[in-house]
Amino acid sequence: MTIIRGRTLSTRKDGNKFKADVMLSRRRGLGANGAMRYVDGPAHGRGSNAFCGGVSLPDGRVILAPYGSQYIGIYDSNNNTYTNGPAASGFDGAVLMTDGRVLFVPSTNANIGLYNPTTNQYTVGPAHGQANNTFCQGLQLPDGRVFLSPSMGGSVGLYNPSNNTYANGAFAGAGRFFGCSLIADGRVVLAPKTYNYIGLYNPTTNQYANGLEVENYANKFYCSVLLQDGRVLLVPYSHGAGLYNPSLSTYTNIHPGGIVNARFMGGVLLPQSGRVLFVPNMSPTVGIFDPSNNTHIVGPAHNGTAGAFCMGVNMPGNKVLLVPYQSPNIGIVENAA
Repeated sequence: MTIIRGRTLSTRKDGNKFKADVMLSRRRGLGANGAMRYVDGPAHGRGSNAFCGGVSLPDGRVILAPYGSQYIGIYDSNNNTYTNGPAASGFDGAVLMTDGRVLFVPSTNANIGLYNPTTNQYTVGPAHGQANNTFCQGLQLPDGRVFLSPSMGGSVGLYNPSNNTYANGAFAGAGRFFGCSLIADGRVVLAPKTYNYIGLYNPTTNQYANGLEVENYANKFYCSVLLQDGRVLLVPYSHGAGLYNPSLSTYTNIHPGGIVNARFMGGVLLPQSGRVLFVPNMSPTVGIFDPSNNTHIVGPAHNGTAGAFCMGVNMPGNKVLLVPYQSPNIGIVENAA
């Protein structure tokens, strides 16, 4: 048996089906999406469950948040190389703060993680005091604090980089959400993973509220993406994608027609076109969502690893880095526009 992000999979049964889906995608030519293509980047050598999330630096490097890896990952897009950074592990997401440092979002780690890419130094931040698998993903608020999206811990996390302090925010419920987006009115949208409601957090009042109701099934969405028109796209895992319009207070479920085994974990907004690239986890192919007509397009097939990637990051030159989770290699989608 294999454990992938809290889900138990039969390696033989699910692995064979996954490989068959990859081969079927390639035979049908589903990988051809214009000039877009997938290529394996360098091997990272950090084993399985390696990284989850990352951030792109202005100098072209990408910092990978170490989950099962014992080291921070550093990919340099200037020369297509991977190197290990300082020792660290147990994080699920990264936030590039305005002071240039990278905050690692604690999952199994008991503390906030702080990395300075200029000095290549890692610092143990304040303890959060919550349960294991505490947070997943985060973002920096307009007031400078960093919002940590609640997972099994249940409470919102708030880190203040100006004085290096941590505080629990409002309780949102344990195990309900995966990922977050900051919307125009200053609230944070929480993507429902197991919960039947979109979560809404107000950082000004420190209040949590249930938003609109969504479908009742497990493992709904893994991550959210703020679209250029202000809507929030909920990235599909077990069923269709979700579209939340905060200005109209509407929610729509969009089924992923044409996507083989739609199991995505993360979405990347492609700024040139406004489309969203879905990061393949158990899906054998990259997914592309077009918000102009609410359609899904099957993108290129990747290297065939089950549980391959967890989150993605834009890079220079219309490239997207797929953060390796089970994949032995960095994943790169070229001509991603």
